[in-house]
Amino acid sequence: MRSYAKMPELKDTVVHPLDPLTAKEVQSMKQIDGEAGYEGLNFRYSYVMLREPDHKTLGFWKAGDDIPREIGVLGMDKASNVAREMVVDIPAHKVIHSQLSTHPRLQRM
Repeated sequence: MRSYAKMPELKDTVVHPLDPLTAKEVQSMKQIDGEAGYEGLNFRYSYVMLREPDHKTLGFWKAGDDIPREIGVLGMDKASNVAREMVVDIPAHKVIHSQLSTHPRLQRM
């Protein structure tokens, strides 16, 4: 079957704080998580999404400024059956928030 739909061009550069996550950012997020001890054959990502900066930050941001990029992550260790909520700061290259998920359904997955 032939598709005539034009595929969107995927870019690996970020020029605005609300630009979609790039593949490079997701790879960086996985590396940062791994360095923090969240990796392995049993570790799965259930949720990965850009955390939008607050309105004040967006209001003052100008082209050429540093771009804040934080990724919200829900990771699951299948071996221990533990879910963890994290926030990864890509420019700072570190996990800035990590806590066990308290949602009861996630602990039974």
